[in-house]
Amino acid sequence: MPLDTTKNNQKIQVNPGEVLFIAGKTSTSLNIIHEGSVRVEANLGDTGLILYSLEGANLTPGIFALLEGSAYPYTIRAKTSCLISTYVMNQSNAKKTLTSKISVGVMAVRTLLKEIGELYKRI
Repeated sequence: MPLDTTKNNQKIQVNPGEVLFIAGKTSTSLNIIHEGSVRVEANLGDTGLILYSLEGANLTPGIFALLEGSAYPYTIRAKTSCLISTYVMNQSNAKKTLTSKISVGVMAVRTLLKEIGELYKRI
């Protein structure tokens, strides 16, 4: 079961193997991983194909879906124990937050660059 991100400004401890966000579900929160790592998976029927992993602090997994106002194109699962903060917001609030809070904007860009780099390693 994916995380419940309807409660604003919460910190959640996630165990390895737990699903954070499921493919096809609309992104409704900005999520920051403070510690731990996650796997990004594509679902092929009942099988999850690992696309890449994201490791490190202050990452914002799923930020692209939030900025696009769309559903997650993949499932995000905890690879190790994670501490994650969730902030309920929509697409326009997310864009305002990223442009007004430089540190959050840098986290988002850093995460997107890490995702692109990890995907290129797979090619």
